[in-house]
Amino acid sequence: MPRIAAFVLAAALALAATAPAAAPAADLARGEALAKGCQCHATEFHGADPARIVTALKAFRDGTRFNKAMQNKTRTMTDEDMQAVADWFAAQK
Repeated sequence: MPRIAAFVLAAALALAATAPAAAPAADLARGEALAKGCQCHATEFHGADPARIVTALKAFRDGTRFNKAMQNKTRTMTDEDMQAVADWFAAQK
């Protein structure tokens, strides 16, 4: 697993202190559709804290974290897109 992905996973799991709140079904469906392009992380983020996933995605989009594939993926994502993806991953147990 690439070092960045391992770091993101470790940070997300280590900092997840509470169970995520349930997202509306429509947002979860949208998140699932957006997450289809995230096959590199097919199961590693299942059940993770959505706030940590959103933070990582924003960092890639803003360029404060570097990974060409992730920067390309997040470049056109809105904050709402990122939240929907994070909520979908969090809902997967």
